[in-house]
Amino acid sequence: MFLDVMGPDEWHFPVVNSAYTNLIARDAMELPAIIRNMLPGGGAPLPTMTPEIYIPFDEKLMYHPEFEGYSLHGKFYETESFVDGKLTCPLI
Repeated sequence: MFLDVMGPDEWHFPVVNSAYTNLIARDAMELPAIIRNMLPGGGAPLPTMTPEIYIPFDEKLMYHPEFEGYSLHGKFYETESFVDGKLTCPLI
């Protein structure tokens, strides 16, 4: 859980579990393992923590809200940076 962060929605601060911030953190933590596993003779694969990082998703409305507790208020704003839990422009 990431507390008191500012995600891409600058109108809301501080927020808990920004979808974008959590997704970037997840990808950043995966990156060392991916690089090590690509190197010849890199040794045993590194474990990742990524399944433990929460990415907000509203099952009822089937979208990724900007952050935990986000309210639509008549407009539909989804985190535009990713689809189905993957960045549209990934780090790697």
